[in-house]
Amino acid sequence: MGLQQRLTLFTLSLVTILSAVLGGSLIQRDFNSALNGVSNDLKLIQDSVAISENDKITTALSLAQNRRVPIAILLRDETGEFTEINETFTGYPISLIAERTNNGKPGRISRSGGYLFTSVAIEGEASLLLIANVDRYVDERGKNILFLLIFLVVIIVIALVLLRVVIARDVKREREAIENAERLKGEAKQREALLDFAGDASHELRTPLTVLKGYLELGAKERVNLNESTTLEKLLRETARMEGTISHLLQVFESQSIPGGELEVVDLSSLLTKLLESFRETHPKREIGEEIEANLAIHGERDLMIRIFNNALMNIHRHTREDDKVLVRTVSKVEEVTVEFHDSGPGFPDGNYDRKTRLFSRFDPSRSRDTGGSGLGLSIMQSAAEKLGGSVEIKGSELGGVLVAVLLQRR
Repeated sequence: MGLQQRLTLFTLSLVTILSAVLGGSLIQRDFNSALNGVSNDLKLIQDSVAISENDKITTALSLAQNRRVPIAILLRDETGEFTEINETFTGYPISLIAERTNNGKPGRISRSGGYLFTSVAIEGEASLLLIANVDRYVDERGKNILFLLIFLVVIIVIALVLLRVVIARDVKREREAIENAERLKGEAKQREALLDFAGDASHELRTPLTVLKGYLELGAKERVNLNESTTLEKLLRETARMEGTISHLLQVFESQSIPGGELEVVDLSSLLTKLLESFRETHPKREIGEEIEANLAIHGERDLMIRIFNNALMNIHRHTREDDKVLVRTVSKVEEVTVEFHDSGPGFPDGNYDRKTRLFSRFDPSRSRDTGGSGLGLSIMQSAAEKLGGSVEIKGSELGGVLVAVLLQRR
């Protein structure tokens, strides 16, 4: 259940409970107030008849007129028989009322269904029975309860509609604010990365350009013979170095500019197997082992995965001897898969695999210069892995060289 639905349900329940409690209490208070008024009328007639020195029946009849509810007066004689004095209404349960009057306390006002009744002594064993019909108030209370229920339904429906409109608007506004903030944050991060990269790239390109310029100036002054093989080799080496730096530069920008595309089901087992087949063809002297789980599928972007795995294999090609061992292994868990690339090469010069900031920084010189690399491979891999919701870790390998572990979310 979403946040909007939970808030709607909570508010709906709260409004219903509060309205029912408040409405019920108001209806009951109004009903009790009406009954108290009728009871006061009966009490007034009762007290007036009790102290009257005139004809008590006439006094009772006079006082019973023009009251808020009809009041019937019955005369009970010494034998217990009842005689109607006025014909205000009929249908009252006289036997039940007579029984409760006889068994009750003298002068007490009692209730039976829609009737309030009491008695007052007049002469000897004779008494007057006063009965007030309060059916109207009982019916009105029932109608009020029905109206209250209808009112609650209407209020709840209106509140539900308004609440959904307000919550939907607020959720949309909040989502847009979050998306704008994330976009601005991403743009700021990209600008910062672009500035950092431009600084690093300019530093890396400056050296080969300086060498090329120097040799060309010396050649123009005829101080160096540009046709000599050694000079040409130096120029070609620096040109290749600069070309490699530019190529990696374009790869980094490409990996950073690729938007997060729609994920697809990728057969990771088949993908790794095909990449290793190509790697074996170009590296016949290597012993290449694989421990790849069969039928291993994950949700991801195929092109980004190929880029990550190719960079890992390219690093092995550049930084290890042609006969060094290679092992590719998958470690599968419920929510993630780790693809491990082991080699038996020399590893990093200082053997320190904990310096993650430096290892994944651009133009890391630790394994690039002597083999024609630019130090951008790990940076490209990390950038691509992050777009897949994963990461890259560098460790010491069980084969003695470097372990590149690519962690991918299965989702």
